[in-house]
Amino acid sequence: MRIASLAAISGLLLSAFIAYAQCDSWRPVTGFASTNGGVTEIIVIDPDDTGPIAPRLLVAGSFTAAGSVAANRLAIFDPQTRVWSPVGSGLNGGVSEVLHLSGDDYLLGGSFTSAGGVTANRIARVNIATGVFSPIVNLDGGVTTLTKTDNDTVYVGGTFQRVNNQVARDVIRLNPTTGAWTNLNFPYGAIVRSLVAVPGGDVIAGGSFTFNQNYFARFVAATQTWIPVRSIGEIFEMIPLSNGQVGVAGNFLGYVARFDPATNLFASFTSGVNWTQGGPAATVNALAQSGDDLLVGGYFNILTNPNRPANGLARFSLNNPSSQAIASGVVVSNADKYPNALASLPDGRLFVGGTFDFATTRSTGPFIEVNTVTGEYPLISTRPLAWRTGVASPEITSVFRYANGDYGIAGAFDVTNTALMRGVVRYSPANNTWTTLGNGLSISSGSPGVDAIELADGRTLVAGSLSVPNASIFGMAVFNPATQTWTYPGITFADGSFSPVVLRRLADDTIIVAGRSVTLASGTTLSGILRFNPVTNTWATLGSASSVNALATLPNGDLIVSGDFTTIGGVSAARIARYSFATNSWSAFGGGANARVQVIYTLPDGDLIFAGSFTALGTGASAIVAPNAATFDVQANTWRVGLAQSSGVTAVMSLANGADGNIYASAVFRQGFSSSNRIARFNPVTHQFQQLTSDSFSSSNNRVYTSPQGIFVTGTLSSALAGSIVVSPGIAEFVPPTITQQPDDAFDVCRRTTVTLSVATSAPVDTYEWQVFQPNGFWISADAFTYTDEGIPQFSMTGGTTNQFAISTRATMFGNRPYRFRCIITSPCGNLVTREVSVTAPTCDCVDFNNDGIFPQDTDASDFIDVLAGSSCPTCNDIDFNNNGVYSEDQDIIDFFNVLAGGACG
Repeated sequence: MRIASLAAISGLLLSAFIAYAQCDSWRPVTGFASTNGGVTEIIVIDPDDTGPIAPRLLVAGSFTAAGSVAANRLAIFDPQTRVWSPVGSGLNGGVSEVLHLSGDDYLLGGSFTSAGGVTANRIARVNIATGVFSPIVNLDGGVTTLTKTDNDTVYVGGTFQRVNNQVARDVIRLNPTTGAWTNLNFPYGAIVRSLVAVPGGDVIAGGSFTFNQNYFARFVAATQTWIPVRSIGEIFEMIPLSNGQVGVAGNFLGYVARFDPATNLFASFTSGVNWTQGGPAATVNALAQSGDDLLVGGYFNILTNPNRPANGLARFSLNNPSSQAIASGVVVSNADKYPNALASLPDGRLFVGGTFDFATTRSTGPFIEVNTVTGEYPLISTRPLAWRTGVASPEITSVFRYANGDYGIAGAFDVTNTALMRGVVRYSPANNTWTTLGNGLSISSGSPGVDAIELADGRTLVAGSLSVPNASIFGMAVFNPATQTWTYPGITFADGSFSPVVLRRLADDTIIVAGRSVTLASGTTLSGILRFNPVTNTWATLGSASSVNALATLPNGDLIVSGDFTTIGGVSAARIARYSFATNSWSAFGGGANARVQVIYTLPDGDLIFAGSFTALGTGASAIVAPNAATFDVQANTWRVGLAQSSGVTAVMSLANGADGNIYASAVFRQGFSSSNRIARFNPVTHQFQQLTSDSFSSSNNRVYTSPQGIFVTGTLSSALAGSIVVSPGIAEFVPPTITQQPDDAFDVCRRTTVTLSVATSAPVDTYEWQVFQPNGFWISADAFTYTDEGIPQFSMTGGTTNQFAISTRATMFGNRPYRFRCIITSPCGNLVTREVSVTAPTCDCVDFNNDGIFPQDTDASDFIDVLAGSSCPTCNDIDFNNNGVYSEDQDIIDFFNVLAGGACG
């Protein structure tokens, strides 16, 4: 007879307060897929030329971030997916030149002294597939140019004077594999800006050196000597052309020319470029070939002969004298804001890198794509939400969701003090694009800011401390996406340094406006809770009130208001009130609260969570303890207060539903918790708060909002969360961890076998706990569970606190009932629970009767017959094949051969 005994059963209680290590699930919300610093080189990576593998771009410069990833001076950009990837740990200084060697190997030159964490003075080799950097030689000055000949001989030029502490000026020949180098005795001094290998193995050098004031020289490979070549001016850049000539840019008439190495002669184009707005003279710093065109980038604003606008980008035909501007160019604002790297893909797309900030009127950052046919700028993305001059921090006070899934972000921010992305932006998570709303809005800093919502017709309404850029102050603005224009209902809000404007759209598409009194264009002032019709532009007053912080609606349409008021519409109501549209009347709600109610959060079932700095609800003898948060059951008309003990916080500023289904909060924690960590996960049952991570936010003005993959966090954030993730100063996104590998969901196992359940997550893990479900409805730790047959354990489990959980069965297994397992995972970013796994053993034993791991086979049948006849088999199962407790019997024989043949047991 089999007897099952269980260890003591207890419920699992996870601590509400867990001190976590730093979480790595933060990502920037910057609209920022460009680089955060200058770009000096763009190389096309196309391993199969015209084959099916899409080309990528190797981008180098002075940046430390590309898109949302940390990338020190070197990164790979995929033009198809718009995704950036770092190359190893990068370099500690600028990269000015990149040369493809072979396969995944590239040679880098610049001003860096460390590459991949190892010493590498100004030159290094990198494998972009592995991210491994290799030092080659030590240079005492920067590298400005690299080239290689048809036989893969590499030449290096720059401002160095010594190589491996030996004299070698400006130009050397280098074996990047062995590190062997040759001093070429470059005689001309100054700066070598560009080297180009030409057919036959010779090398052309151009720059600011002066050999008879020619700025140009040729290294003759046959004689290993330098000869001067008559130049037309100082040289800034050169590239080899497909026709054997060399494209040349420099400080000479027109700034762009061609050099024929067969004749040692220059040829000008019939037109050139120039700068006409004062200041330094024009420069051309970037060249690239696209088909029969020479593409040009630099510091210029016109094409000459005849004069035509061309902002920093132009195209010169190699087959005829024509030239034209490329699109509308980039905003070349001064002598250090211009393109200096170009790369053209086989499909004609052009990528431009430099130090500029804008393409036409679009804020872009220093890396853009240009459609050279249509003149469009496909949006890689915008620059981050930047601090305005004189503003302590960007103040984002509203994040809302459009009906199509886009997000609106509003607050006191702009981009480099321009109107290009000011006050309000729209983010599409589907396309990873950011767009401005017209010319934006100027929103006052140091105030409660603004609130914003989408209207029923798709327009965007913004209300609060705002004004039209460079115009009069207004309190409300409406943006029409069809016309890309703002209109202004003509109202202003009374000064309220501590009173935010709060908006709520009702079912009839009218808008509740609360928080501050409104002065209409007619001069009439309205106070309290107001109702605005955005179609008719009319206003109505629902009742007087001050210090309103939050609005919500009940399933029947009634309005719920909370804040710091004690009366509303002439009715006593301690910080929570209800307005009935059916009776047009106010009433107190839930007995009120003893301190400010900052937040109202609506649960999916219609119940409401109220949170703030209160500690009790109701008054007098009916008051109940409710520390900082409570849930109002709308159907039962009662409060639920959870543990009714300390919540762990002193004030709750906001609540939001995360993409993972959890509720998140921004709060100020009590003593004993991390004072700088103000973001928490909220338990709606216990009403307690679990600090999310140890990351620092440093102020009490943080807010949380639902985001595409988690929650948006706004306020004064640290500049780098989780160490390497660069974030905007005003907003970041927290992405909760996910289970990336679930255990298989069901097993049918033989006796005396082992089943392994595996799990993996997207976040670092603190603990694993595998659990088993009991018939009484409790989950208990698998380590505390046993199953015995006449006192003998029938299976064992190992790895109950690891991601690899093994169940080894013995003679009887589970008596044919399934057992359910799951794993509880704690991580710095939150807790996870795997799906349940059902493990079942069939009523009959496995047909591998002799347990040799091979079945079905004849020896299983013969061993079964032998044991049935009384023979000994130490490795075999017992003869009660169908586990009915009766043996030996004919049914065991029938069941064995039936299962052996593929049938069912019994």
